[in-house]
This record gives sequence, structure tokens and C-alpha cells, in this order.
Amino acid sequence: MDLNFFDELKKSQIIAGAYEEWSSYRYQVTEYIISNTTDFESIAIFGAGKCNDIDLRILESKFKKVILIDIDMSSMKEGIKQYSLENSNKIELIACDFLGIEDSEYRDYEYLVRKYFFTSTNNLNSRRKILSLLDNLTNKIDKYLLVFGKDTYKNSILIGVHSQINVYLQQIWSICLQITGKTDNLAIDKIKKMNEIIAKKLNAAVIESTEDTLFVGYEMGIEGQYGGIEGAIQAENDLELRLESGLINISSEFKLLWPFKPDCKYDMRFTCVCKNKV
Repeated sequence: MDLNFFDELKKSQIIAGAYEEWSSYRYQVTEYIISNTTDFESIAIFGAGKCNDIDLRILESKFKKVILIDIDMSSMKEGIKQYSLENSNKIELIACDFLGIEDSEYRDYEYLVRKYFFTSTNNLNSRRKILSLLDNLTNKIDKYLLVFGKDTYKNSILIGVHSQINVYLQQIWSICLQITGKTDNLAIDKIKKMNEIIAKKLNAAVIESTEDTLFVGYEMGIEGQYGGIEGAIQAENDLELRLESGLINISSEFKLLWPFKPDCKYDMRFTCVCKNKV
């Protein structure tokens, strides 16, 4: 078992050919955003990455200021280069971690999970250590400061982000299940609890930072398969609670198929969210 799951998973975040394959999807999403915007002063893209799913060139031509926010500064730079916008004075890049988990903590988790699945001795101790680490990470996430400022941006985009923020913990667990053929949900409930905290905090921080319209997009599921997507489920639940509580209103809705990979297409839901004045 020499393969490092975490590092391989990080590499797999880069999807070859995404810019070309997502062309129609990208155009339709961007047109939805433009057609539902009334003030073109500024727009922030949270979790921007390379902007393969949002047409940065169109946004740059329409808005006075476009702010890309992501943990990966190099991806954002590749994105503006991809659109030949390196010299634009309208674009600002901000490096920001939405979660607060270090790579070393993922590696510690992977070490414990591999030990739990692939060694036959002292599994009870490994089990305790995994649960303890997940509890510590949950507390860290809960306390992690995530504030972008009140009414910092006129408009914001938060699309396909909730499902990707805390993806590595579940993926490492799933890989071990696949290899061993076991059925073991030891870590799953803990990860779901984390996702609830993350979705609530991220939604709250982005809504607070947006003066006019927030465009939220999340996966309702995989085409042809039953069940929701972790992270996206919690994001939708949180938005519904905010809607029921009168904290936000939703002015429009748009659904579209995202050709994420040849073997994985997501049914996406997009909404225009505005916070209610209290």
C-alpha cells in the first residue's frame, strides 16, 4: 500500500479538457447570471479556481470589478491566462481558505484510516483515534473564522463549491472501503456533521458579504443515480431554513445538466438569493 491517497486525490481535482467540454454549460450559467443582475459594479466568485464553469471574459466585459476568491492562487492565475485577461485592471485575486484543515491533518487522517482498514491488530485503538481526530477537526472547523465583510461585493457567485470543500475525508474512507470490500460507516456521520457546519458558515459569510444578488449553484444528484451529494445536501438544507425564517428570498431558479466528466453528469440547481433587510 505505497500509494498516497490524499496526494493523488489532490491531483484528480484538475479535470483534463474541462474548459472545452463545459463550453455550453459555462455559457448558459454565465448568461443566467448576467440576465439576473441589475447592478454591474462588482461580482465576487467564491471558489473560482480556473473558472472553467463561469465565463470570465463575459463577466470582465460586463462588470466594473471581478474578484476571484479561492485557496489555490496558481489555479486562479491559470484561469485569467486561459481567458487572456492577464492585463485586465478589472480583475482581483484573493487567496482564501474556506475550511482551515491543513494538508498534514489529512495525511494524519489517512494514516489512521489505512491502519484501521489494512492491519488486523489493535483496531479498537485505531477506531478511537480516527473518531478523536474527526472530533478535533470538527471543533477546528466550527471555530475557524470565515468573514468576508458586510456588503463587500454587489454580487457574488457560489457554484459547485459546497460539495468540494470537505471532500477528501470521505474520499479517503471510500477508497479503503472499495479496496477491502467492507461496509463500514464509522466516519460518515462525523463527516456529515462537519458538512452541516461548513455549509452554514459559508452560506452565512457569503450572504453577509453580498449587497445585492448571490448566485448559488449546487448538485442535486448524479444523472441516472439515486441520492444527493454530500456538501450540496447541507447547502440546500441551510438555504431552505434561511428562506423559511425570512432571512433570504429567492427570486428565480434555473436547472441545468453539468457534464462534469464523461461518466459523471450532475443535475444542477441555480438560484438567485437576496438577503432580507432586518
